[in-house]
Amino acid sequence: MLTVVLGSFIAVGVLAYALLGGGSHSYIDFPSFFLVLGGAISASLMSITKDNFRELFSCIKTTFLGRPTNERKIKEELLLISNQAARAKHLGQLSHISTIPLINKATRLLQSEVDHNNMHKILSEVIAGDKSMAMRCSDMIRSMSKYPPAFGMIGTILGLIGLMEEISLSGGMEKIGGKMALALITTLYGLLISNYILAPLSEVILNKAQSELKIKKMILDTFVMISINRHDPVLVNEFLGADVVETASFKASEAA
Repeated sequence: MLTVVLGSFIAVGVLAYALLGGGSHSYIDFPSFFLVLGGAISASLMSITKDNFRELFSCIKTTFLGRPTNERKIKEELLLISNQAARAKHLGQLSHISTIPLINKATRLLQSEVDHNNMHKILSEVIAGDKSMAMRCSDMIRSMSKYPPAFGMIGTILGLIGLMEEISLSGGMEKIGGKMALALITTLYGLLISNYILAPLSEVILNKAQSELKIKKMILDTFVMISINRHDPVLVNEFLGADVVETASFKASEAA
């Protein structure tokens, strides 16, 4: 998320300098802005269902308000679960609660002593569903990005119609510069909303889902290993890496 924040600040700075650096305020026109924004929102709402809207809201909320993924801490958590499973008389004794929904799901499967084949199938379906939802959200936002420029063109056409009317009146030629600028401002707003907000947002959601896919596959493989051979956590230790084994062992000894 650091790159998103940094990019946003740079974008605002560049736009502020380009639009207002010369002291001109002709780029600010609230009716034109609301025409583009309101038109894009209305068209977007008409193009998606209520369930799509909830899904999209959930994706955006998770992307910007969800906890950042810390691979090392997740590895330590998985090692703790592996050690607990090795010491437990039966898997129903596991009582681990995680902030990661997939780990909680996998832990419940372990507690139910689901065999490793079914565990792999269930967790794979969960991961595929999460990836599919992120892709749908990204596609929806990318599709929405076509509406602001379209409504910007509508505003420009309306402005040009008004401009032609002014030209037909006496003295209208003196106002042609200002009217032409006002007619084109909606196209500018449409391009900015599309290329500075919606298109990057679509990529952010997709990139976050792609970066989390590796972590989710690691969680899946770890729980399958625990399910197959829970009394010997050496395989899990080797799979997750020796750099986190000592830390996880120390935490386990503290918990004991």
